[in-house]
Parts: sequence; C-alpha cells; structure tokens
Amino acid sequence: MRRSNRTPQIAGGVVLAIVLLSSIWWIPKILDSGPPSPNDVRVVSESTSAEALWDRGLAEAFRVQYSKKVDFSDAKTEKVTRNRLSLRALIPGTTYFLRVVAIDDKGDASDPSRLVRFTTAFPYKAPKLSLPNAKSTNVTARWTSGVKKARFEAQIDNSEKFSSPVVVPTTKRQKKLATLEPNTSYAVRVRVVSKDGGPLSAWSKTLQSTTAAYEPMGVGTYNVLKWRKGNWSARRAAVVDLIKDSHLDVVGLQEAVPSYTPGGPPQYQDIVNHLGSDWAVTRSNKKGPTGETRTVYNTTKLKQVAEGYQALAGSSRFRGTTRYLAWSVFEQRSTGKQFIFANTHLTPGTSGSVRAQHASEARQIVAALKAVNTHHLPVILVGDFNSGGSRTKSNSIYGTITGAGYIDPLVQSKKLGMAEKVVDGNLTTSNGLNRTAPRRSNPAFLDHIFVSRMRVSQFQVVAKLDSAGRFIGTIPSDHNLVRATVYLP
Repeated sequence: MRRSNRTPQIAGGVVLAIVLLSSIWWIPKILDSGPPSPNDVRVVSESTSAEALWDRGLAEAFRVQYSKKVDFSDAKTEKVTRNRLSLRALIPGTTYFLRVVAIDDKGDASDPSRLVRFTTAFPYKAPKLSLPNAKSTNVTARWTSGVKKARFEAQIDNSEKFSSPVVVPTTKRQKKLATLEPNTSYAVRVRVVSKDGGPLSAWSKTLQSTTAAYEPMGVGTYNVLKWRKGNWSARRAAVVDLIKDSHLDVVGLQEAVPSYTPGGPPQYQDIVNHLGSDWAVTRSNKKGPTGETRTVYNTTKLKQVAEGYQALAGSSRFRGTTRYLAWSVFEQRSTGKQFIFANTHLTPGTSGSVRAQHASEARQIVAALKAVNTHHLPVILVGDFNSGGSRTKSNSIYGTITGAGYIDPLVQSKKLGMAEKVVDGNLTTSNGLNRTAPRRSNPAFLDHIFVSRMRVSQFQVVAKLDSAGRFIGTIPSDHNLVRATVYLP
C-alpha cells in the first residue's frame, strides 16, 4: 500500500499559521512601548544658572531631572513642553548631573536620556595667597583679590586634604591664624564667599607654612653707675661689650642718667649709640621723665607695642630723687609672643623710714603691673631693688613681689620659672669697684630678675673675671650685670 506525504505538509502549515497569529498579537505592544529617549542633550552653564537643550523628536512633553549626586537621590524634577529648560539658583563651582525623559500624547514615558554632567562657574577669580609671617603660634595669611567689598573664608589645617579645617571668615585681605602649635606644618587656603558663606570663587592655591619653634630670649638688669663716677668713656666701652657678649634682647638699666655726658648725649642714649643701630631706648623712657631708670632693647629681636611709667609715691622724700617703674609691652619677632618687661630702681638706704618706703614701693609695683596687664601677658620684672635683705618673706620687697605670684629663678622651688641652670650665682651683684669680685654663699637680694610662670633655662651674674676671680680690664660698674635666658609661654 502506498503512503501519502501530504499530512506533514498540512501540519507544518498549521504551525506556521499559529506562529504568525502570535506575532500579530505582539505588534500593538511594540508600537505602544513609549517614545524614544531624547537625543543630543546638552547644557550651557554659568555661575548660578544653566540652560539645558535637547532634540524634540515626536514627544509632547519632557520631564527633566537634575541633581548634585550621580544617583539622583536628591534630584529636582521639572516638566516642560518645550525642548529646553532654564535652571536657576544653582550653586557656583558645583558639579550637577542632568537627564531628560520624553512623554508622548498618551502619557507614556521614554527611558532617560544619556547622563549629562556639567559644572557651574564661579563669578570671581580665586584670590592670590601669600604667607609672609610664620611665628611659633600663628601664621599671618595675606591675599589679593579683584573683588571690592568682598567676604572671604580662610581655612587652615594640618593637611592639604583639609579634612578638619579651622574656618576663619573675614572681610579683610589679611588674617592672623592663631593658637597654633610651634614647629608644625600647616596648609592654608582662601576663597571669596557670599554673605551666607556660599563659595563665589575657587580656592586659592594651597600654601604650606611651618610655625617657628619656641625661641630663647635674653633679658637682663644692669646698674651702670652714673657717668660722673669713674672714667665713663672706658667704662662705657666695658658696659657695651658686656651687654653685647651676654646676648641680651632687652635690658633694664639703672643710673643711666638723663644728663648729658661730656660733649655727648644722655648716658642711656650714649650706651644705645655704641650698642649699634639695632638698639633703641623705649619711647616712654626716651621722652618721659623716668629718671635714671631706662630700658633698651634690640629692635631686630623685639618690637615695642606699648609702654608707660609710674612714679613711685613717697620716693622723692629721700635724696630728692623720684623713683619710677617703667614698663613696656614687647613682641618677640620670631614667635609673635607678647610680654611685659618692667624695670625699676628703688630708694636706697637701710633706715626704718627707707624700709617702710621699700614696702610701699613694692606694693605700688605689684598694683601697677596688675592694672597694666589686662591681657594676662607674661611678665618679667627687673631692677636694682636696693635691699640688702635675704630672699625670704621677712624682706618686705621680696615678700610682696613673690607673694603676688612672681617667681625668683634662684629659688629651687620646682615651679615653672625656677632656673634650670645657675651660673656664678654666688657672685654678689654689687662689687663696690673692687678688683676682686666679691662672692658669698648666699648673696643678699639686690639686683634681680623676677618672672611670671615661664621657662628659665639659665640665670647668671655676669662679670669678666680671670682664674683668680679678678676683673679683666676696666671694671664696667659698681654692679654686675644679671641676665636670664627665658622662653615665653
């Protein structure tokens, strides 16, 4: 019997028909899938605005999203019928992301367009920064800017990453960035900002500055003996050499009288002239009636900020001479630290009335320094205290000064202010012009230096002596120079 091959052909046709019918059922779904995504999306931006544009295509409307985050988690959305959108109130110098969705007349939406990234500009140029002065605890930042009446924000941090910066707002083009650590590197930058602190320029170039280490300072007191006594021209040279060789930044002079040396200037000015052009007498000492109490200083090391003086009441009753406390506020140029340096020469004598005057003068000094020191600066008090008494509270001058909190570096008190090293501490500060310098195991309190709490690395009674303890060359004065090396806190 013969088989027919028509059955498979019929079956195959049925299957094909079914497939075709199935495809036709999907056609409407393909046609209704929504409009195509917008093409050629572009953004033209300025500092606080931008214009977004794209091809219109066949869409009826568009939905625009823009965000500062690439994941659009904080996106703003706007719907428009035109193929453009103006963006307002943008933040200068900020990167944004934008995308557009097309919507057809049925309300169907396309997939988002490609992501467009744009960054707004700043309206002003970045300031030009410089760091001319680095002290131990502050850095002075200066900058130039073409913006008038601008506001600025300076930042300082230990790292150029500025992960935890100190932010300093200012309307000036200079700012002292203070309370820093000595001998430490800092990064600094600055920019223009709006009233609410928003950036209006890019950051300046970041600059690095290293603060200075704490630096020692030489301070002294020296009764130079009035020029009329002895050969002043010879003694002057010895006085000047001793001050220079002692590496002093500031020294309180006593008996540097305002009368004129033979054919020359007042005695204190005569000393300054021979110390050299770097040295000066404090302004109030130069113009004020501070008698024979004068303070001179090295202008390359210190800058005088303020000064004053006070006559010590009752002192003119003795020998007709008014005694003074002369004080100055100085700034140590290397560190930017300020301090008060006070110099005095008390009434001489040992009688009961003089001792009572001493007590009064010590109280006046303590009260005057308290009134002057409104900013709680470190204090160095020097002078010829004209007291032959011991360093105990029974000595009215000594007891009053130390009782007010001032520290005697010679006393091994274990307090900050105690001298770490004492050189020739057994030399008496008054030598009586004797060729052999007197020494005592416990010299009386006469010429001295007191300090508020600060490091004193060395205290020294200075005299140029040979191995036998005799003065070399001209004896400069009937007193020895007293000096200390201190570190301002």
